[in-house]
Amino acid sequence: MNYEAWRATFQSSEQAAQAAFQDAQRNHEMLLNTLTRRQPRPYLKATCAEGTTHRIYSRVQPGDRIYVKEAHAFVPEPAYRRSKGIIQTINPDDDYEACVYRENFDRARSFPWRPSIFMPRWAARLVFDVVSVRLERLQDICDQDSKAEGCQALEGCKWHTFEEAEAGISMHEHTAKDAFSALWESINGPESWQSNPPVWIYDLQPVGIKPATMPSQGAPTTCTLPGGDHASD
Repeated sequence: MNYEAWRATFQSSEQAAQAAFQDAQRNHEMLLNTLTRRQPRPYLKATCAEGTTHRIYSRVQPGDRIYVKEAHAFVPEPAYRRSKGIIQTINPDDDYEACVYRENFDRARSFPWRPSIFMPRWAARLVFDVVSVRLERLQDICDQDSKAEGCQALEGCKWHTFEEAEAGISMHEHTAKDAFSALWESINGPESWQSNPPVWIYDLQPVGIKPATMPSQGAPTTCTLPGGDHASD
């Protein structure tokens, strides 16, 4: 290649690189404009020992779609095709493979059930849209939300805490919040309720169902980690 041909090739490459850089710069400006128009998201203000403050955002945001993982097994699709009461989901990439679920599986045959953490997205039967995200202290939970977490009265208006139920103690007057606090400590350990950490609250709706009226979003959008008070930015 002579000098003139090399120079022409170099100039052409330089012009192409410059044009690509300008396109990338325009795309970056468009992205910034998009981001600045987003509504502010709730975040946690965490103050470190050296005095610096950091914002901690939830990994899940309104508009996201999440799915529930559960214990499951993969079987040939014809195995339970005609079985009543057996829910199965067919693999969209392999119509001979299907997924069945351990929950409410009432057949005598047993499978080597796969742990929930290994469930692929296509096998999920419970899919939710994230309607809203808010931040509050653990002990701010109300009875209504405690019931939504799965706490139920076992007899009339009386409640067992989980430890009392295991110990065989008779039921007495508790609130749903009391039952939830016992459930929380049974999962997260002693004194985890008293520590009153900040927690993310997600309002979910099953996919395909019109969102109902959600809890008030008037709660502050930030919360400081030290102490127990909400704080504004």
